[in-house]
Amino acid sequence: MHASLLSAIAAALPAAGSSGSTSSGGGGSSFAPLLFLVLIFLAVYLLFIRPARNRQRAAVGARRQVSVGDEIITTSGLIATVAEVGDDALTLEIAPGVRVRYVPAAILRVLSDEPEAEPGADPSNHEVIEPEQPGEGTEGSTST
Repeated sequence: MHASLLSAIAAALPAAGSSGSTSSGGGGSSFAPLLFLVLIFLAVYLLFIRPARNRQRAAVGARRQVSVGDEIITTSGLIATVAEVGDDALTLEIAPGVRVRYVPAAILRVLSDEPEAEPGADPSNHEVIEPEQPGEGTEGSTST
């Protein structure tokens, strides 16, 4: 949809420029700066405002779906387990027997229970990476 809108606007730009040059007085030249400002606003909206709103909606949704036993990270960097969910506060267990109360807005993200993949392994190609054998031709040799 955005591509068709941009192509229609691009097609209108040369038409506006040609009509302004044929008419006397240069009345068509005031349309181009206005169109340029509209295009700038549209680009800023699509590149910055819309993605930020989507991230904010996702964060609010994650805060609402917090349940007892979930591991979370707060905005202050505290990693804790949810011990109790109340109407206006969460009770977090930060160590065995140590509980604190936080407002739900302080949740930065909910950690998933899925194990994270190793950074060097790519599970999609099924490649087996053999570990290097220590001492194979690297020790005692000097390069000039």
